[in-house]
Amino acid sequence: NSILRDTIEIVPPLPKNAGGRNYAGCDPYALNFVNATEYADRWYWDLGDGSYSYDMEPSVIYDNPGQYIVSLYAWGPGSPTDSVFIRHDTVNVFPTPVADFLVEPDTVMLPNQAVYCYNRSINGDLYEWNFGDGTTSTAVDTSHLFTVPSTYKVVLTVTNQQQLSSKDSLTITVNGN
Repeated sequence: NSILRDTIEIVPPLPKNAGGRNYAGCDPYALNFVNATEYADRWYWDLGDGSYSYDMEPSVIYDNPGQYIVSLYAWGPGSPTDSVFIRHDTVNVFPTPVADFLVEPDTVMLPNQAVYCYNRSINGDLYEWNFGDGTTSTAVDTSHLFTVPSTYKVVLTVTNQQQLSSKDSLTITVNGN
């Protein structure tokens, strides 16, 4: 009877992960990356903005609009010296809308003095004016005739394509005859 002996080496697997992710938000965009890398104990993130992190799930704030390509590399028992590319993530940062306007004049007399509203907003795609008397407008710049003496709060809401919005308001005084 002879005995056959052989040595079997069990090699730990290389780090691996499912595909990349897409993220989107408006500036400043605070993001907490999610990392589901298996078989890894060290990580390197190229955050696409010139910065990097060795955290498993780094947090970053993208202050400027643009597209950032984030790369994740990992090491584990199966790759003690060489990093393994894990994935690319895409981060799209859009400009935040900022509502701003002026009115002329801010005090009007009835019956026929109009208020002119001049939009100075930035990064907006849709505009909604609420004149405080039940009427609205979606024009970029607009004018309005009030019909009842009172003090009105005119509100401009500016919305971008990502459905983020900003509001600004001013008070108009309407005096009777």
